Amino acid sequence: MSDVEAVAGVGPATAGKLATLDITSASDLADVALSDLQTLDGIGATRAMDLVTAAQNTLESEDAAAERAVTDGGVAVADDTTDADVGPTPETPSDDVVATIVTHGDPIRSLTELASVVVDELRLHVTEDGLEFTAVDPANVGMVDASAPAEGFSKFDVEREVTVGLNLHLFEKAVSWARKGRSDDGDPARIQILDDPARVRVQVTRPDQSVARRTEWFSIDPDSVRPEPEVPDLDLPCTATPNVTALRDATDAFERDHAHLSRSGTTMLLGTNADGDTMPDGEADDELGESVMFPNAAHDMGDEGVSSVFSLDYLGDFAQALKSSKADRVTIRWGDQFPVKLAFEHEDWGFAGEFMLAPRIQKEGGA
Repeated sequence: MSDVEAVAGVGPATAGKLATLDITSASDLADVALSDLQTLDGIGATRAMDLVTAAQNTLESEDAAAERAVTDGGVAVADDTTDADVGPTPETPSDDVVATIVTHGDPIRSLTELASVVVDELRLHVTEDGLEFTAVDPANVGMVDASAPAEGFSKFDVEREVTVGLNLHLFEKAVSWARKGRSDDGDPARIQILDDPARVRVQVTRPDQSVARRTEWFSIDPDSVRPEPEVPDLDLPCTATPNVTALRDATDAFERDHAHLSRSGTTMLLGTNADGDTMPDGEADDELGESVMFPNAAHDMGDEGVSSVFSLDYLGDFAQALKSSKADRVTIRWGDQFPVKLAFEHEDWGFAGEFMLAPRIQKEGGA
């Protein structure tokens, strides 16, 4: 019995038809275009979707089993398998697939949101360990530095390490078709990095609708993407761990375009004045003095908390990205007229990183 017969439950006759399209394995069948399948005599739209879904389900089952394996040199080795039992790595397919990542709507869209809030394009490093990127916005005000470990994805196969110039607008549009799940990780998605010519391919399946969508585009020359910034190692004295949703709501509440970030004991303060005072600092009748307090969120270092002023446009966007990406926690660190760092973590998928935001320079006597 051929591999494709075992995967899709088809007979020899149908397997023979599939072979005419060079479909002889689960991977071939999972990646084939539905329109190509429907060109075969006797295979309609519903049957074609069933075949592709069966293959993808089989591959996902194999990926789940691989989570219990030990990785050795990029090859999954079962706990009871010796080195001698491990075969050679697969040959590069004819369309030169450099990397294949199988994931779902929630994790991949969340990771994309953390990047697209800062830049429109970046250098994405794809290694056996996972994905990494660092980027700064054109104004040199906001920065993101993040990583996603290989084990956080359903499947992560890398033929060789590669740096991809990624157009985030196109990538976000492609993966957005994978719906986020309420009780699970959402619709399955397969991402492939290809070479010769360099391009990105995304396929999203909606199992409940029996439909799949494939998108492909040329990637950007990494050398033409803005170089990655150095991530400064700053000694920032103040630390706080506010609730992610509360931080997003607080930044939304302000009517001004900037706010002071400060601390009083174990209370983190975000307000129009450095000390949390709500007395308006101007003479206009409609001017608001505002302060949002986060009790027990700050670490009391036994000294007077320092303050810096930050753009709420940036801080609000970062807070929204953390909320939308379902970050489990955020740790904020800041100093007196120093940048603020927002370190984030995602427990389920292992994502980690930080945003950094430059302070607004205060004028003499005010912000």
